[in-house]
Amino acid sequence: MYNIESETIYGLCVKVRRIEREKLEEVFRSHVLGDNKEATYAFPKDERPVISAYDCDEPADMVVTEVKYSETGYLSIVGYPKNGYSDDITEIEFDDIALGHLEFVADQLKYCLNVK
Repeated sequence: MYNIESETIYGLCVKVRRIEREKLEEVFRSHVLGDNKEATYAFPKDERPVISAYDCDEPADMVVTEVKYSETGYLSIVGYPKNGYSDDITEIEFDDIALGHLEFVADQLKYCLNVK
């Protein structure tokens, strides 16, 4: 049986980040990547998820525009600050995303792809 008392908060956060990333990768591989070695999914403008993440050492609402998977197996999220300009598109580091928000990207991806 799992004993939460033996875990540190940091250890639990690391596990949550890993689970969220695995969920996003699973959805992306199953419904976007398929047999390809690399792929990009661009969210429709009115369906882009907004997540909390750090942008230049400041917490910010970030609009996610794309999820990419490279031939080397690297998954990345691309977006821009909600209160900024859409020209400021940047890669959002996974460790900079607030806990629980990466799952929102996975859920929005499933919604846009009509996955049940």
